[in-house]
Amino acid sequence: MSDLTEYEIFVKSKKKWGPAKEVLYPALGLSGETGEVVDRIKKIYRGVTEANLSDLTWRDEEALLELGDVFYYLVALAHDLGFTMQEVIDTNVTKLMARHKTAYYKIMERGDA
Repeated sequence: MSDLTEYEIFVKSKKKWGPAKEVLYPALGLSGETGEVVDRIKKIYRGVTEANLSDLTWRDEEALLELGDVFYYLVALAHDLGFTMQEVIDTNVTKLMARHKTAYYKIMERGDA
C-alpha cells in the first residue's frame, strides 16, 4: 500500500457492516482494539524492575498488529462519519498548532528547546 488514500479504499472494501451499524460498529471496534494495545503494553511492562529497566524494548510485533487494527477501525469510523483521513490529519495539526503555539513559543523564548 503506497499511500493513505489507497488504504482508505482498502478499508472501505473490507467493511462488512451495513448502514444500520455505521458509526457504532467501528467506534466499538476502535475502543476494543485500543484496549488490546494497552493490554499488550501492560504485558511488555509487567516484568520491568529497576534492575532490568535498561533492557525494556517497546517495539513489539504483537503491539504492531494491534496498532494496525486500531488504525483500521479509525479509518472506518472516519469514513462512516463522512471524513477522509487527510481531513482528520489536517484538522488535528491545526488544533495542535493552536493549542501548543503559546507553550512552544514560551519554551523557545526561554531557550529550553
